[in-house]
This record gives sequence, C-alpha cells and structure tokens, in this order.
Amino acid sequence: MSNIIPFSFEHHQVRFVTGVSGEGRFVAADVCDAIGIKDTSNACSRLDGDEKGTHTVRTLKGDQELLTINESGITDVHSYR
Repeated sequence: MSNIIPFSFEHHQVRFVTGVSGEGRFVAADVCDAIGIKDTSNACSRLDGDEKGTHTVRTLKGDQELLTINESGITDVHSYR
C-alpha cells in the first residue's frame, strides 16, 4: 500500500509519496511547479537513476504513473533553473 501526503510549499501543493518499502519521494511535477520549472521531463532527465523513479497511483480513469524524485534530486533539479 502507498500513501500520498500533500503539503504546501510557498502556496504550491507538493505531494510526497511513500511506497511499500517505506521509501519516500516527491512528485517531480509538483516540485518543478513550486520552483518555477516548466519542463519537468527535461529537468529530471539530468538526474541519476537513484534520484528519480515512478510511482503508480490508482485513479478513477485507471492507474497513473507519476515521476518522482528524492531529496537529493530536488537539489539537482533546482540547479537546472
């Protein structure tokens, strides 16, 4: 089972997800929006494999894959700006 924990960062909603293993990551699109980066995919393409991943969320329209990043990934994405 996974959990999605929403919180606010400077008036932006940023979701934090935890998976079965208990490892937590931030939803990359939310982080990029909060720090003013428009192209999430391009910003995250520079990250190492251990800094990014995906998380499946079940919705009414079916499963959705979210691009996620860990705390060190946030630092590297922020330097993209």
